[in-house]
Order: sequence, then C-alpha cells, then structure tokens
Amino acid sequence: NNSIPIYYAKTSGGTLFCSHELALARLVKAKVEPYGFSQAIHLGVAWDSHSRFAGIQKVLPCQMCVVEGDGQVHSECYWRPEEEAPLAGGLDEQIEKWLPLLRKAVWAYYDGAGQKPVITDFTAGEDGRLLLAQCHALGIPFRAHVTGLAGDVDVVVAKEAARAAGFELIVRQKHQVKVEQLLADAPRICLRNDGYQDFFKSCTEFATELASPLDDYRTVKYCGLPGGEAFRGSYYLRGKAFFPARKTRLDERFFTRLKFLLDYEPALLKFPDTQFLQGTADMIKSRLAEVQDFPIGTQIDHVVRIFQTSLLGLKYKNPLYLPYATKPLTKSIYWLSPRYKQGGRLTKACTETLFPALAVVRTQNGVPTIRRSIWRFPLFLPEYTALAKKIGSGAVSRLFKWTKPNKWYYSDKWTSHIFTTLLNERPYCHWFSSPEAMATGYLYQPEAVGAILREAKTGTSRHVPVLSRVIGNELAYRWVLGV
Repeated sequence: NNSIPIYYAKTSGGTLFCSHELALARLVKAKVEPYGFSQAIHLGVAWDSHSRFAGIQKVLPCQMCVVEGDGQVHSECYWRPEEEAPLAGGLDEQIEKWLPLLRKAVWAYYDGAGQKPVITDFTAGEDGRLLLAQCHALGIPFRAHVTGLAGDVDVVVAKEAARAAGFELIVRQKHQVKVEQLLADAPRICLRNDGYQDFFKSCTEFATELASPLDDYRTVKYCGLPGGEAFRGSYYLRGKAFFPARKTRLDERFFTRLKFLLDYEPALLKFPDTQFLQGTADMIKSRLAEVQDFPIGTQIDHVVRIFQTSLLGLKYKNPLYLPYATKPLTKSIYWLSPRYKQGGRLTKACTETLFPALAVVRTQNGVPTIRRSIWRFPLFLPEYTALAKKIGSGAVSRLFKWTKPNKWYYSDKWTSHIFTTLLNERPYCHWFSSPEAMATGYLYQPEAVGAILREAKTGTSRHVPVLSRVIGNELAYRWVLGV
C-alpha cells in the first residue's frame, strides 16, 4: 500500500531507486520542482507521482516501475479497485469475512519477526485498540504503549483500559525539546521523517525518544496507521456522505477543501494558486474515476487511502508493523459496505468479539467499542456530542481560522519556543533572516513569507501549520544542498 513510497530518478548512468526522497535528491543534486514544492507546503506532502524535486518521481500504490534494457522506464499496475466487488449481506457476514484477514495479518507480522514480544500503540481512539484486542485473542504476548502527559486524554483512557482489562501499559512522558537540543539537531530532527511530518511535532517526538527510547524494548511495534480510517468511515461527513452506501458522485471540491486544504495559504508561493488548485482537482478526479461505480463512502475511503495513508510511512524513522496496510485488508476497503464502516460499526463489533473487557472501556468520545443495537443506543449518544464539538472546533480553528489550530503540537506551549529559537538564534536566524537569505526563499512571494517570519520572531503566529512546513522544508533543502 506504499506506506513508505519508492522514489526513482533517471540519470546518465542508469535508474536510481530510494525509499527516501531527500537522500536521492542529494545524491543526484536535484533542483526543487515548484509544483511539487507547492504541494508540500499547501498539502503537507507531494501527491501522486510528484516529488519536491525535478527529475524525481515516486511509484504509486499497487504499481510496478519497470526499467527496460534500453533504459526506458514505464509503470504497470498490478491491481485496481475495480477488481473488487461489494460484499452483500449484513454486518455478521461482513465480520465473518473481514476478521480472519485481520487475524492473519497480525499473526503474520508476529510470526515473521521470530515471535518476539510485541508493543502495541494505544491511544484514546479505536485503531490501536482493535490491534491490541487481536493480539489478546491470538495469545500474542504484548505490552501496550502510550505517550503523553498525565492529564492527556490518551493517557487517561489508556490507564483505565489497562486497569479494567488487565494488561501491561508503558506510559512514556511527552517531552519538550530543549533549546540546546534544537540548536544542535534541528536538521537531524527534520531528516528523521524526510522533512514531511509537522516539524513542531517532530521536535517533541525527538526529545521524547532521547529521554525514553522505545528501541530499548527491542520488540515488534504494531501501529494503527496507516489505513485504519478506511474501516471507520472517519471522513464521510466531510464529503457530505450522510448515507455512505448510496451510489452517488462525491463532491470532490467540497471534500478536498474540508479534508486536504485546511492549511492552504493563498498567495504564499510564486507557483500560481490557480495551477495548484486545478492540479489538485485533476488528481482527485483521476482517482475518483477508478471507483466511479462504488458507493460514495468507498469513493471517500479510496481518496484518503491514495492521498493520505499511502504516504504516512515517510514520517517515521523506525519500522512499524502496519496490519491495516497489508494487501488483503487494503482490498477489503472496496468490498466492505460503507454502511457498516460508518461510525466504526464493523471495528467496534470486532473489538468486542476479540476482547470484551477492553471493549467496554470508553474512548475519548465517551463511548465503548461494542456492537451497536437498539438497546445499546443510549451508550453511543456521547459520540454525537463529541462529533458536534469536533466539527465546531475544527470549523472555527481550521476552516475559518478565527482561532489557533486545536492540535496539541500547534499550541503555544509546544511550538513558540521552537520557532522563536530558530528565527532568533544562530546559525538558523541567518537562514531565516529574510526570503532572500533562505535557500527556498525564491519559491515564495517575498512579502507573504516575510510577514509570516517577522510575526513568528516576536513569539506568536497565526499561521503555525504553514510556518512548520516553511521551516521544515528549508532545513530539508539545505541538507540536500549540503549547506
């Protein structure tokens, strides 16, 4: 599923392949490609076969890159969604077919790694919880892992789940990066995830890993990403899919705006906004053509899989075991009914089947992960309240930008000391002193990026997500240039 994509570049000496874009760009001395760079700034990653660098492309999910004897390169698809047919039947039939696939994927990673002890990431959500429940049902020895502060919802829910269900829990404290760490290692922090993950979040993960390395446990590490969203209908409302099993056309412009363009800053880059927006729309349309005969919910899951989850592996330095991204489960995205994916009906019912004691513990939305029924309906009412609050908060902070983004790694506590240090302390203050001093400065509208940097130097920013991408891509490109 391309959770870590493969990049390639044609050179006079042959075709080079690499699992990381920056390393290949540095090797071939590639120049920035303005369109790919605009995607990285506006979308967070470069979509489709594009990269941030001229002459470097990436292989798409379920695609082979073929190099002919004469050096010509072309692509071939070895599987397409239209090869799958929607499964008829009710929830029980869906579970009966899907659950063995999850069981096989979880066991295969454990067995293939020599049956080493397992750590499963455990947050207040549902993806990691289901994987933990499957480990429990298979009798795989495991410990759960959560990172955060004592009052964080992830930690609170994980502790309650461990107490109620009786499993071992590793709680790692979330650490702020120290100024001296940041000044010494800012480029290395950026390189840990190929310059794609939010830089401020990367700083926290870097400091936390230094203080409490997970590598010390020497275990197989299961993670719910990428892929879990496709089995829970997480983004159906953003596509106006109130009845996701209906066969109707997705409003791709509405969905793209509410899912992928929440951090879009108009007139920031020299690359024309009209071309960027049209290119984004064209890529979405092209992908929707692959699933035009599927229900609208499946169309949404397909778009998210292609443009979000298939790239998340770039953001992690250490290997993760990702059962949801395996071939059989990826295929199941297309034959599962969106009716049973909506609201996590399928995954909740599976969690209860695999680990009832865990399933009754409430998630961050205040609901258990159990099968829904008429008699249990009141138990799920808090989920609707939580959803309404989330939509309201997201609209105010991300869509209308009336308040700051509500993600923890965008808060003043975790970000302001990072960007004030980089923008005011040597050597980085010289790099960001003006657009002209930046290695990537020529790609921006000088006044627009200059205004963002000047504001941030004072210790506050109304553009934290984009500021993070500006800083991260500047550090990444300087490493590529070797300066």
